[in-house]
Amino acid sequence: MIRNTTPVDAPKRPDEGYQLTIDLADECIAWIRQQKSIAPDRPYFAYFSPGAAHAPHQPPFDWRGRNAGRFDMGWDKYREIVHKNQVDRGIVPPGTKLTPRPSQIPAWDDQTAEHQKLFALQAENYADFLEHADYEVGRVVESIESMGELDNTLVIYILATTAPAEKDRSSELPTRS
Repeated sequence: MIRNTTPVDAPKRPDEGYQLTIDLADECIAWIRQQKSIAPDRPYFAYFSPGAAHAPHQPPFDWRGRNAGRFDMGWDKYREIVHKNQVDRGIVPPGTKLTPRPSQIPAWDDQTAEHQKLFALQAENYADFLEHADYEVGRVVESIESMGELDNTLVIYILATTAPAEKDRSSELPTRS
């Protein structure tokens, strides 16, 4: 890690309770407070960039398991549930049809029970990590609000979960044998 131009060591290890996203949020909050104490009327720019949702997906130990069982139905059924929720909430217009699953992604039912268990666990861990990152973003926003600056602050929240594949990796996906 680098702070400005200075290398920074983690104050402790993960097995001792250290978690990067918490540390980054604490650092961001402290920096914003420092800027506002030095020049209360001057605008500031803060870029808070937690590691979620990029691998490795490492939610803190006390956040793990919060989504246990949530994805056991598999990705095909989960897509249907998300689509229905988006229509019901007005995120997408009524009548919007769910796109077909890309052919590069195998059907959930074609996976072995072992793979289904693994993939569901990976999705749970991913969701735990994202929820924790959201919580830490919330702490940063709450600190801005506690300084009386939220109404004078533009917050842009961007979540990027994947990058376009450089090549077709469908042959690398696990298949049922």
